[in-house]
Amino acid sequence: MARYTGAVRFPDSSLLYFVYNGTTGTARPSLFTTAGEADQAWDAKQSCIEKPPMGLGSDDETVELMPYFCHGNDSVEFITTANRASKLITGALSIDTSIEAGDGPYF
Repeated sequence: MARYTGAVRFPDSSLLYFVYNGTTGTARPSLFTTAGEADQAWDAKQSCIEKPPMGLGSDDETVELMPYFCHGNDSVEFITTANRASKLITGALSIDTSIEAGDGPYF
């Protein structure tokens, strides 16, 4: 499986990091404070939810998802939402899901 450490960029330009499965083109929902924490979580079991857990939403922010950040690539693949406090990507986890939801723009 091709795994990468990606990053989401919040409107204030701060970053949180996630594990990206390059084989399926899907981000894992958990966010980490450092790239090193995300690297260590590569083998940790995480659910691949496509819908946010109930109760999230009011603190969600629009973020730019950059799946190949670990390689110095800060290209944005798509826009999604994340909850900084709960450290979760709460919106689309893949570009396909983002397109289906009409979240755009796509890069």
